Amino acid sequence: VGNAVRSHVAMVLGEGQFPCIVTGADEDDSEFDEDAGLDEASSATLDHGVRIIARQTRLAVVARRLLHAAMVAKTAVAIACVRDGRLAIETTWAKWCRPTFDKAAPATVTKLEIRYPYLEEFTDPLTRRPSVRALLYRRVIDDKADTTYQPAKASAGGAEPDAWTPDPLKTYEHGLGFCPVVWYPFMKQEG
Repeated sequence: VGNAVRSHVAMVLGEGQFPCIVTGADEDDSEFDEDAGLDEASSATLDHGVRIIARQTRLAVVARRLLHAAMVAKTAVAIACVRDGRLAIETTWAKWCRPTFDKAAPATVTKLEIRYPYLEEFTDPLTRRPSVRALLYRRVIDDKADTTYQPAKASAGGAEPDAWTPDPLKTYEHGLGFCPVVWYPFMKQEG
């Protein structure tokens, strides 16, 4: 299955296969649609901006990663963000996510919670020996902010931590007015 997925991703989005995203700069669409149609100069400007965004976000690489995740995990998750002052697209495993969808537009994500357990190695201050502890990672993205919480200690019974404290170094208010997440269910079953 892994070979088939890699082969399909390479065939669809491999080297030289990624589609060129253009508006049709050689056509004056303003004649057909006064409001949304673009003249040739505006199309060329928009195409230039799209090329810059695609290069900055490494869209071809991210698209391959998302298609692979969609075929392997049945769902792909893309998060638009700014990293080090540049546009970026993050991906994460759908199994770690809990999306909330808009009731009026069921394909639109209004909130995404990412949560998963992990093991952290540390030196026990009492025994001065290497030790391991189970922690929980949590990040919540909505229409106002992207909040990453400080790791919380996981309990053996799976109980919720006493409190979640936002990490000020990894939390920011984006103020976009929408949740910058795309949730793509691959080959979603009908009915």
